[in-house]
Amino acid sequence: MSSIEEGALKKLSPFVIAKVIQGLVGDVKTAKRLRSGSLLIQVNNSRQAKRLLELKEFFQVPVNVDPHRSLNTCDGVVTSWDLSDCTEEEIKEGLKDQNVISVRRLKTKRSGTLKDTNSFVLTFALPKLPSSIYVCYSANQVRPYIPKPIRCFRCQRYGHTSGNCKGEELCGRCSLKKHEGDCSEKEKCVNCHREHPAWSASCPIFVEEKKIQEIKTSKKITYGEAKKEFRALHPVFSGKSYSQVTAKKYVDAAVHRHTRLLYARHAKACSCPPSLRT
Repeated sequence: MSSIEEGALKKLSPFVIAKVIQGLVGDVKTAKRLRSGSLLIQVNNSRQAKRLLELKEFFQVPVNVDPHRSLNTCDGVVTSWDLSDCTEEEIKEGLKDQNVISVRRLKTKRSGTLKDTNSFVLTFALPKLPSSIYVCYSANQVRPYIPKPIRCFRCQRYGHTSGNCKGEELCGRCSLKKHEGDCSEKEKCVNCHREHPAWSASCPIFVEEKKIQEIKTSKKITYGEAKKEFRALHPVFSGKSYSQVTAKKYVDAAVHRHTRLLYARHAKACSCPPSLRT
């Protein structure tokens, strides 16, 4: 829900907002004001949703009410040989009675060329993903679709796109200032500072971002909320990511074990007292 006059909903007291919602539709799941000033309301049933969608005013504030773009839909992956020769539009039309509103075929790169696969991303007009769909009377399992982490092609960092980037333009291969032509500098990731390009799938920050996307998708929350939840489970120490801290911990432990082993061998060779053999 957004106000037609910019910022009008921001001026309303949160206590007034709660009382108005209660008076209009009764108790709802959640209601919170976004940074933009809009209200995000999660209802309990279709009756409440229909009542809110009919609103033109909210406590004398003219408003526009629209369904949320992601909370009311969900994406799943289906793999089926039966659909291999069908077009995306044909599949969409054939599955519309199962609440499918969008279809996208997944592709894979082979020998430098993108090839069609038998897997499809289906968007359902449902808040919860169905466990299966039926194609020609056969049940096909629907798996949750986890989108790839979003990486900015301008500053090479995760969580936003180049259209919203305010950072400095950097080379994705060496993390230095953007330069023309092929990069001949030593590889260095701007995110983890290791010797690989920013787009490397082995980057520990990329792995973390995949986990954040899993949380975001499974709990249907924003990227910021998912990142905050991930950080709560994996705290950051001294500005380093959890994966960097963990990697250092394992390296330190390995060095410690190796040092103890050397001392033990030396003690045995020198016939030192047993108390020194640690």
